[in-house]
Amino acid sequence: MTAFIIEDEPLARRNLERLLHSEYPEIEVVGTAESVEEAVLWLKTHQPQLIFMDIQLADGSCFDLFEETDIRCPFIITSAYDQYALQAFEAGSIDYLLKPVTAEGLKRAVSRCLQRSGAANQGRMLLRVGGIIYPVSTNQVAFAYAQDKNTFIVTLDGQRFPLNQSLDDLTLRWDQLRFFRISRSCLLSRDAIQQLRTLPGGRYALTISPAAPFDVEVSRGRAKDFIHWLEHPI
Repeated sequence: MTAFIIEDEPLARRNLERLLHSEYPEIEVVGTAESVEEAVLWLKTHQPQLIFMDIQLADGSCFDLFEETDIRCPFIITSAYDQYALQAFEAGSIDYLLKPVTAEGLKRAVSRCLQRSGAANQGRMLLRVGGIIYPVSTNQVAFAYAQDKNTFIVTLDGQRFPLNQSLDDLTLRWDQLRFFRISRSCLLSRDAIQQLRTLPGGRYALTISPAAPFDVEVSRGRAKDFIHWLEHPI
């Protein structure tokens, strides 16, 4: 799992990184930021799987982030004060950690994150085609794609179903350890990937199974994060 830390206090940031390294060596801190502006710029080109964010930053509040960028992964809010807890949970925070963050608090928060991720991975949808209802779990999905303002999912055995949800909704809800948004129009499961081929301009062409009704390419802006995601399945 990859993590991004938004924290303007060096001691607090180092403490969190130390605890993560000690308690969860499988979680890799791939970036840090000290301000809202820094965080927004970083998130425009990266897709972490977990974010830790302090409330009071160098140039504002972490709540300003939600107006500047689309946070699509689980996040945990930290603060030296307890009066922001309700606002944090209303914003969707998995947990609210008072600083200095302790190993016990971190374990609780990350455990909740992993539980939510596991639940998303095993989520079940009821898909209707005509008068027939098909139960399909997300671990059966090879990819989802948007076409002509419609959304479709294709299962690993090649079945295609229309879906009354946007690709943005699926990207937010589905397990980011299993699925990666390779472009604006395609959300791909790692289980479908068979082969990668480099293209000019830093892009990748993918061979997937089942085959898609379009060229499957990773856009240039997502290529670096895609390779990192592919190399770190947990």
